[in-house]
Amino acid sequence: MIAQVSPTNETHVMFVVHGIGPTYEGEHTFTENVTGFRKAFRKVSKHERSLRDVNVELIPIEWHTSLHKLVNNNMDNITPKYCPPNVKNLQHEYLADILYYFTQDRGQHIVDTVANSMNEEYDRYMKEHPDYNGKFSLIGYSLGGICCYDILCGQEDAANAKGRAKFNIHVPKLKFKPSFFFSMGSPIAAVMVMRNQTFDQYKVPDYCIHHNIFHPYDPFAYRMEPMIDEKYRELTPNVLPIFSSPRFNLNNRLSFGSFLPPKVKSPSLPVPHISIAATFASLLSRVGSQNKDFDDHISSTQMAHVEEQVNNDSSTDEEIIADIPRSASPESFESTDTPEHIIHSEEPYLPPLKYRIDYSLHERIRIDNVAQRYMLTLKAHFSYWEHRDVARHILETVHQGFDAELSLPVNQSVC
Repeated sequence: MIAQVSPTNETHVMFVVHGIGPTYEGEHTFTENVTGFRKAFRKVSKHERSLRDVNVELIPIEWHTSLHKLVNNNMDNITPKYCPPNVKNLQHEYLADILYYFTQDRGQHIVDTVANSMNEEYDRYMKEHPDYNGKFSLIGYSLGGICCYDILCGQEDAANAKGRAKFNIHVPKLKFKPSFFFSMGSPIAAVMVMRNQTFDQYKVPDYCIHHNIFHPYDPFAYRMEPMIDEKYRELTPNVLPIFSSPRFNLNNRLSFGSFLPPKVKSPSLPVPHISIAATFASLLSRVGSQNKDFDDHISSTQMAHVEEQVNNDSSTDEEIIADIPRSASPESFESTDTPEHIIHSEEPYLPPLKYRIDYSLHERIRIDNVAQRYMLTLKAHFSYWEHRDVARHILETVHQGFDAELSLPVNQSVC
């Protein structure tokens, strides 16, 4: 249902596609995540003077329910009787979604559902707002990011023929041209490698700008720029400027209560049940490495100074942290948006790039033991929805259109 909000001076409509897992029932569902996302946008708009007149309409696109109406009964019939309920739920409602997408029949159903739902919501929005002449964009989370990418790559019949041949799914045409596509915590590049697709054979249309946002400890997120040219692996991802949101907290976003054995008394670091931990551990092929523990609110300039000290190993943790302010207001970060990680002339070996695609959250957390590593990586994957750094980046990007300050000097287009 589209919220009845009259367009303000500037309105952007965004279709949001979820990843694996249930969307309406249980804790941390898609509907709850979108509600948290809306709150993050409102908080950013409230504190950023340049964004106070920017209105964002988030329209959820849901595919899980229709898919599982087709498969759940048969899956229940073939599940061993004594399979623990929490393991069964994990397998059927979460892990199976990944397998479904990569089978032709179920994958076709997901793509059809997402594309057709976008067209239906587009028609509905234009009917309710006939004078709207703003832009439409896509936000795809995790598996939803892969689905959005596949749909975008199938919009132009003359493009991506070789790449589309390796993903044998018919892609419905959208009734609109998305101006931006924001993927969050999505393994798009990894899937392209698995399919043997290359970037020049499989990329979004030129009219759509793709930003790939990821948490540095998210085990399911991968970079896109090295798909363009492997030399870009040497180029640091663009780090999102720090807003006023609390930095990533082990206890901030997710509760693992349903996975815990009885009588666990550690509120700061709950230990998951061993069977669940083992299941998740098999999925986490990349674990965040140990890093220094820094305070919550630090500017990009201060972080660069801190990292220089760490690299030179000339200061202790206490000395470094002493240089960081202990409090900050949202307004205090309004002037910290200096462009970062722009390719300069001292790196002439890098091929031209029209605009930056990879954007990383700026997180620095000490990881003391294996249990923390698993908790941290799992929570990192769910951290985007209420992360105001993410909301701020999306708001600023759609507000400014193509951000010239973050573009790279080029002589040709690769995207």
